[in-house]
Amino acid sequence: MLQEATMELTGMAMDQNPNQFKGDENLRVQFGLFPQFSQEKSDKEGRPIFEEKCYVTIMVPGQTDIVHRLAWRMDFERFPKQYAAFKNNQDQDEASGTPLSVLPWLQQSQVKELQFFNVRTVEQLANMPDNVAGKFMAIQQLKTRAKDYITAAKEAAPLTAIRAELDERNSKIETLERQIKTLIKRVEELEPEAA
Repeated sequence: MLQEATMELTGMAMDQNPNQFKGDENLRVQFGLFPQFSQEKSDKEGRPIFEEKCYVTIMVPGQTDIVHRLAWRMDFERFPKQYAAFKNNQDQDEASGTPLSVLPWLQQSQVKELQFFNVRTVEQLANMPDNVAGKFMAIQQLKTRAKDYITAAKEAAPLTAIRAELDERNSKIETLERQIKTLIKRVEELEPEAA
């Protein structure tokens, strides 16, 4: 069973000031309902009574420490996308970014190890804090390669878009050329042969 965290423990586990939300896009956050013992209702009914309460679980990429506590109003404002998914019974565990599995230079065992430490995307790997990265062997090289991958993809994005436009244009031209050839052939068939 997960231990309930306090505000101070949450701030410490996330290695940041609770009022500072920089880097939240790299966190794995899930909301859920968990039973909480109600002393007041139990005393009134003479038996143990539990109430479903909204909890938040926050996982920091690169760490196995997990914050699990009663959700605060601040959490709903801080993680609106995950909270909305929870309220609509949708999957909250969609990490935003490029999955590690697309990296050809990352071995499957490395992907699994990083996933164990809550790192699921290239962006989370590239942005892993150095104090956390120090726990992993040769992680700086992987972080650098992940950053290079992201930079190269951003730089190539305009070129990729232009290539897609050219491919679409070429496809349209080929279709038009085929149609013109078909029309010419039909016209030639309809014209009386010159005597």
